[in-house]
Amino acid sequence: DEPRLARCPCPDSACRHVNTYLNRANRMNRPYQLDYFLATPLLRERLRGCWADPDPDWTAHSDHRAIFATFDL
Repeated sequence: DEPRLARCPCPDSACRHVNTYLNRANRMNRPYQLDYFLATPLLRERLRGCWADPDPDWTAHSDHRAIFATFDL
């Protein structure tokens, strides 16, 4: 698991927000979480894991970070 974002606007101390987008790939800009999985309630019940691409150089490839999930199907 990634550590909590230092600049996360969420008031929940246990939030799981991660950087999925950096405006102009500048790490000093405010972090945004723009990428989500959409799932039916039934598929949500089958979710086993969800994480952002762990590549530390993801901004070299794109300003949008890939999101992965695993499900019991």
